[in-house]
Order: sequence, then structure tokens, then C-alpha cells
Amino acid sequence: MPRSTGILRVVRKSGAVRWRARWVDAYGQRRSEVFSSEAAARAAVRRRQVEADDVRSGLARPRSEKRLANASTEWLATRSEKRRRDDESRLKHHILPFLGELRLAEINTAVLERFVRALETKSAARKGQKRSVGLRPATIKNVLVVLCKMLGDLGFPTRIKYTVPASGYAWIRSAEDVGRFLDGCRSDWFRMAAALAVYAGLRKGEVAGLRRAAVDLERGMILVERSYDGPTKSKHVRWVPIAPELATLLRRWLLAHPGELVVTADGEPITEETKLTWRARYACRRAGIPQVTFHQLRHTAASHLAQRVPLPIVGAVLGHADPKTTARYAHLDTESLARDPRLHLTFTPPSGTVLPLRNGPPVDRGLSDALEEDRKAK
Repeated sequence: MPRSTGILRVVRKSGAVRWRARWVDAYGQRRSEVFSSEAAARAAVRRRQVEADDVRSGLARPRSEKRLANASTEWLATRSEKRRRDDESRLKHHILPFLGELRLAEINTAVLERFVRALETKSAARKGQKRSVGLRPATIKNVLVVLCKMLGDLGFPTRIKYTVPASGYAWIRSAEDVGRFLDGCRSDWFRMAAALAVYAGLRKGEVAGLRRAAVDLERGMILVERSYDGPTKSKHVRWVPIAPELATLLRRWLLAHPGELVVTADGEPITEETKLTWRARYACRRAGIPQVTFHQLRHTAASHLAQRVPLPIVGAVLGHADPKTTARYAHLDTESLARDPRLHLTFTPPSGTVLPLRNGPPVDRGLSDALEEDRKAK
């Protein structure tokens, strides 16, 4: 081995024996690390030499010596303000406690599989709960998405297969129950926000960013082009029809509440931190119906639309960028078609009894006489 590569026996003042592994990285820099056993030090030297050779040959990416905890700080600085808050939370509570001290090159398939298993068995006490509960599959999926995005941006692209179990989506099934729900909304501004979600299928951010100029009551249309302070989720602009009942509510609301924004929470703009779900659940409780979240009011609008118009129209109204998103309402579309009498085929035989003919089918007498005369002539 070169002089700068190998292991060195180190005796501490306390008498403890340690082993220092020394190697040269892919860029010619001397590196070292201390281990408690000679075998561990020799294994580390061999591993570092292989990694250095892989980097030189192009099989591995640079920055392999950097640990995930340090690299994540640099990565967070490149994220947008909106994304950074959620990403930082998932890193702090889930990713870094398990993977933070590992070097980027050490995060392989086996490590990621153990990480997924750890998330599945992890307990998390949520605010207001007296006992710990496991992480929801959707939460685990979001954590893995952040991890894959970060590793890919840092030059170590990877894929983690994790499937969220399919579950039914909640929505208010009866039109009467929707009316009871809106009556159960105590705050006037929340009732208006809920009406925009349940009549027009607007998302929370789209309700928050809806401006007075975007509501055209004469044409009966709403221009949906903003979400909070930016573009919509699909980055597309769409026109949404205003139902007559919603037009009545909007006309009355806009006359009583002047301002650039259509809906504000007691005079303050609705933000991502504005909690609307608990208000929706209290309204459900007052209406005596199963609880739904604010976003599930959008599902309610889509579900009722799917029973009246084809799915492509539902997707256009809701602003779905992918038709697969609208496909969740396909069973409702099929149920509405099943009630269409034009699709009800019938093959019932005619009523009564069919009698057989005794002497065969009737014959034209003129033709019969002509045949008989021809026979006699011959």
C-alpha cells in the first residue's frame, strides 16, 4: 500500500487501543477515520479504496464523503419557501434521525428498505391525542418523496417503491345533506368558502386566491387562475360555471363584503396555516352527517357532477391535469348511465300462444290455378 494508505495502531493515554484507517480519496486528498477494532479499520480502507476507484471511473458521483445531515442543509436552501417548510419538517422528524449520519454513498437499497420498515413501525403522537398512533401510509409516502427528491438533486438518484393502500374517498352523498352542512357552518366567511368548494369544486388555495374580478355573475362563470399567491396546482387557468344557487349566495356576499379578495377569514387572507378542516367537521356534527374535511367538499362536488355529466367534463371543471385523477369517479358515472332507459336492452318474447299451420303457408289462388292448368295441358 502507498504510505498514505493503510491502518495505524493508536494507544490512548487511558490505555485504550484504537485503529486509524488512512486512505486517499478520488481527488488525491488524504483521509482518516478511527475505529475500535483492526478488522473494522481494514474493512473501511478497502471500502474507501473501492469508492475512490468508482468515482475516478465515473461509476459513482462526487460528494460521496458528505453526510446526509450536512448535504440536507445545502439542499433546503435551494427549495422554494413554500416547499422548504414541509421538507424541513419531514427531514427533522423522520429522515435525519435515521439516515442523517450516513454518507450519501452509503444510502443504498438495503438501507432504504430498513428505513421504510422503521417508518411503518414508528409511533407518532399527534396534537390532541392521548396515545401514540402509527404513521399514516400517506405520511410515509410523502417522506419518501422528499428523500428521493433530495437524493436525486444531490446526484444520487434512487427510487423507493411504496404503495399507499387504496381507500375510499369521503363525500357528502345526499343533496339534502349538503344543504344541511352549509346551514351548519357558523361563520359566514366559512359558509361562503364551503359553498365555493361544494358548488364549484374549488380547492382551498383557489378559494383563498379568488378575486372579485374573477367572478362574472352576468356570464355565470368563475375564472380560476390563482392559488394563494401563486398559480393553481395544475398551473392551468380554467373557467368554472356558477350554479344558480351559488350565484345567489355570491351576489349577496359580494354586496355585503367589499374588497379585492372574495373570501377572507374575518378580514385576514386565508393561508395554508388557516385551519378549515375542524370547521368542516363541526358543521357535519351540527348537520348530523358523517364527517368530511374541507378538501372532501371538492370530492362532493365532483361526485355529484359525475352523476350528471361525462367524466371529461368533470375533469375540466375541477382542473385535473391527469385524466387518471378523474377516474376515481368512474363508478358514479357508470351508475348514472345504468339508470338511462336507453341502455336497458330487452329481449322479451311476445305474449300469447303460437299455433302451427296445418296445411302449410297460404298460397295465392291465382298462381295455384295457373299451375294446375299447365299440369293438365302436359
